[in-house]
Amino acid sequence: MNDLSANRSMRKLYAVAVIGTMLLALSACDKNSPASPEGKQSKSPTQAIEPIVLQDWGPKETRAGEAFNRQPTNNSAIWIKVSGVKRHPDTKVTWSGSTLAGVAVGADAVTAEVPPELFQREGQYEIVIEEGDGGRKFSVGKFVVNPK
Repeated sequence: MNDLSANRSMRKLYAVAVIGTMLLALSACDKNSPASPEGKQSKSPTQAIEPIVLQDWGPKETRAGEAFNRQPTNNSAIWIKVSGVKRHPDTKVTWSGSTLAGVAVGADAVTAEVPPELFQREGQYEIVIEEGDGGRKFSVGKFVVNPK
């Protein structure tokens, strides 16, 4: 074997060793390690989620057909002083299953508009916050519509 041929063989061996070392190092990486891109995006299943805490809400009642907290849209409005609700654009508030419009989620409050057709009949109507990411549902309370 001449020197040129031996030199080529050594370079090939070196290249195989380097590539093998890189593959071994990559296979040892943990996808959940903070050093990996996946690790930066993933959340630990044990990571604490802030609990939803209700301080107050209102109004809690009206008479059938009587507007409350009237808005420029001619709808009425409810406010919910609450913490821990995720600020997500698809978070909604429901009135006995009907999704309310004009929902706004702030740091410590959620508001929603209630159209007049929803409080024409006396009864009790459950108010629920549903987080927009398919997350938690939180029962706020029952809105009471009294007789006229």
